[in-house]
Amino acid sequence: MHRKHPARRLLAGTLTGRAVVVITNSLDIANLLNGKASGTYYYRVKTTAAGMADSGWVTAGANSITVTAAVAPPDYIYVPSVSTGSYEVAWPASSTAGATYVLEEGTDEAFTAPTNLYNVAVNRKSFSGKASGTYYYRVKGVLAGYTDSPFVTAGANSVVVTAAVVAPDYIYVPSSSLGSYEVSWAVSATPGATYVLEEGTDAAFTAPTNLYNVPTNRLMFNGKASGTYYYRVKGVLAGYSDSPFVTAGANSVTVTAAVEAPAYIYVPSTNIGGIYEVTWATSATPGVTYVLEEDTNILFTAPTVVYTGTAP
Repeated sequence: MHRKHPARRLLAGTLTGRAVVVITNSLDIANLLNGKASGTYYYRVKTTAAGMADSGWVTAGANSITVTAAVAPPDYIYVPSVSTGSYEVAWPASSTAGATYVLEEGTDEAFTAPTNLYNVAVNRKSFSGKASGTYYYRVKGVLAGYTDSPFVTAGANSVVVTAAVVAPDYIYVPSSSLGSYEVSWAVSATPGATYVLEEGTDAAFTAPTNLYNVPTNRLMFNGKASGTYYYRVKGVLAGYSDSPFVTAGANSVTVTAAVEAPAYIYVPSTNIGGIYEVTWATSATPGVTYVLEEDTNILFTAPTVVYTGTAP
């Protein structure tokens, strides 16, 4: 008496984008095919036994399975939480060879109105000069002949950008002066930016003495007392982070203040008798001494000092 073997059957289907063929009976389950590439596959079955002729091939109805493999999604996406406008969004490579990526940017977590879709060949995307705002990101893998992977998002999944003013390229500070000089700098590339010019008495600005709010890219100084002054400048704009301070090379001007000259001198044009008075304006510099010279030549080739004193 022959013992009957349990019937075997062929199961063809898909499991998360992968074709699976299972030979099953009451005694065992064996997963034979997994990770099939996209395509259409046909199957048939026959039985064999030692000393007996093989059975005929048996096919099912349509007898085929159409596989559309899906790209494996990246494991995660990294989005920085805060930035001043320059940052990188990154994710690990898909395990599907040859996959590229679509990075989606939106202004809300649900991506109800995504503003940008970036087609990215590598697994990172750099941004620079982003305007202030909150940006959300998600990424998926794509490959011709494959179904796109699901989108992958991060935790909070957003970066809050407080854009920074672009710093001026340079600042110019003269090396020496008699007390009147101009400090100037390049215009910021950020439209509408104004400037804060800082003045100090040492290169480290440990105790800056003045902060000048300047709408243009230059500031004039007059009547500065003798000393050494250091300068640095930054760009500012409401709704933006301040730019870094910009300094020059030596970054200082050495002032040797000059006495303010009298505004005029009065000499009568004619005189009879040789008695006359020469007068001049008082200097704006307090405590000065006046030196009056006389010569018989307009070029003062051999002048004589006729008065030295504090009286104007």
